[in-house]
Amino acid sequence: ICPEGVNMGELFRASREARVEAGIQPAAFHEFWLRELDFASHDGFLAAAPAGKETCSYAFFPGCQLTASLPEHTLKTAAWLEREYGAGVILGCCGAPAWWAGDRTLREENEGQLTAAWEALGKPTLVLACASCLEQFTRNLPDIPVVSLYQLLAQQKDGSFTPPYASCAIFDPCAARLDDTMRRSV
Repeated sequence: ICPEGVNMGELFRASREARVEAGIQPAAFHEFWLRELDFASHDGFLAAAPAGKETCSYAFFPGCQLTASLPEHTLKTAAWLEREYGAGVILGCCGAPAWWAGDRTLREENEGQLTAAWEALGKPTLVLACASCLEQFTRNLPDIPVVSLYQLLAQQKDGSFTPPYASCAIFDPCAARLDDTMRRSV
C-alpha cells in the first residue's frame, strides 16, 4: 500500500500507453487479447434490435467471453431479456484488452463502433453480464446508460431464472470488488 496515495495500477497503465505511443511496447504481452478484441469487433460483431423493430430500450451486451465460453447461456439470457424487456443485442468487445494493453487508438476505435451501434439502436440501456465490461463502459463511455444483468435478475419475481441447485460458488472477479450494487444483486 502506497503511503502517498499513488494509484499503481493507473501508473502502470499510463506507462503501457506511453510505450505503445512510442512504439516500444512488446506486442507479445497483449497480442492474444488484442486478437480476441479484433475478432469480437469485426467478424463476431452484431448489433440488432428485437425481431420486427429498429430500436429498443434495452440491449444485451454479454461481453466477448460469456458469448465465446457459454453460448447456450448467452442465447437463453438474450431470449429472456427480449421477452421481459424487449431487449436487442450487441455482440462485441468492451475494449478492455486495448485498455489493458495501453493502445489508446484501438480503444477509441472500438468505443466509436460501440457508440455508433448504440445510437443506431436508439440509445438503449445496455444490460452487461461482465464486471470488466461494466467497468469499461462506466469509465470510458459514460454517456451510455448501463445496468448489470444481475440487477435485473435480482428483481425477477416469477423465479423463471432460478438455478436448479440449492447452493453454488461464485467467482468474484477483480472488476466487481468495488461494485457493491452488482455484488448485492448476485
